[in-house]
Amino acid sequence: MPPQAPRQQGRGLLSRAGGGAPKSPFRRSSGDDAGEAPARPAPIASTRAGVEAPAIDLGPSARDPETGFVLSDRLEEVVARCVDHAYEAQEPCSVLYFRLDRHDAIVGQVGEQRMAELVREVTSLVNDFLKEGTDIPGRWGDDGFAILLPRTSSRIACNLAEQIRFTIGNLTFPGLSEKTTLSLGIAAYPEQAHSPQELLRYAREAAMETQQQGGDAIRVYAGG
Repeated sequence: MPPQAPRQQGRGLLSRAGGGAPKSPFRRSSGDDAGEAPARPAPIASTRAGVEAPAIDLGPSARDPETGFVLSDRLEEVVARCVDHAYEAQEPCSVLYFRLDRHDAIVGQVGEQRMAELVREVTSLVNDFLKEGTDIPGRWGDDGFAILLPRTSSRIACNLAEQIRFTIGNLTFPGLSEKTTLSLGIAAYPEQAHSPQELLRYAREAAMETQQQGGDAIRVYAGG
């Protein structure tokens, strides 16, 4: 298996709202209004340029209208194609699964409509870290999301996950009594998983374990 180069933060598959869009109710928290903004994890250099995901139609009919992320059934198909490609090329691929912590409590505080706004903002921010044309974000379950990361080991996926966790943790929303946090889980082929089904299931299980222990953290699937 070839050694993994660091990955680079890049624009994703979705565009952020432009100048004519309504002003978002969200803002980036600076921790202490009188102090400096917390330091962001350093981005990683990458040599993944030119890496292409297996060709598959991911047009509007394959995407969630709320977030633009790929729908669950199509995501399964994409992951299967990616694992086949990784096997033939003897390269790794990873799935990064995440979900909002305190989902039901947030709905109780701000309502379903505002929760939908929060989900859209979170997924838009997450998308800014993804590599265009390669990384594929999708819906997975009722309130979960999975990102397919071709040619990415669990170590590289962890660094990406930490940048996402940090960014979302510094997002504030009127009406919420606590900061917005994520629970993130990672599984990689062939490090932990040996099939597309295992890749998705193990990443989700890792995130669920993290959430059960308080959330706002990252876990790589360790079996058991």
